[in-house]
Amino acid sequence: MSIRSKTILAGITGALVLGEMALVERGPAAGTIVHVSEYALDPDTLTIGRGEEVIWKAAIAAGPPHFEWMPTPKSARVRVTDDGDFAVTFDLPGEYRYIIPIGRGGRADLELPGTIIVK
Repeated sequence: MSIRSKTILAGITGALVLGEMALVERGPAAGTIVHVSEYALDPDTLTIGRGEEVIWKAAIAAGPPHFEWMPTPKSARVRVTDDGDFAVTFDLPGEYRYIIPIGRGGRADLELPGTIIVK
């Protein structure tokens, strides 16, 4: 396992900006799934326990989505799954709001808001 703590910029279709977080490279793991479509997140609000992983699965395989966090999760472990999905394990309780801008034709026409509540 390798751990790096840096500002993370990754993604095929855009930058994934998460601030100071740990990128953990590890094997596959089960997690709670958030489905990302062109028009919605399902679910858009999710309550999990500390240490649980959330995986964002895109309806169309185009690389990890671009995230804007408010605030940036602290003590979160980030990885890209073997399937190319984005996964975060949340270690500290709190409410983490985020937006995924959905671009069409090179523009971010729509923003999909979501919330992760860590108990």
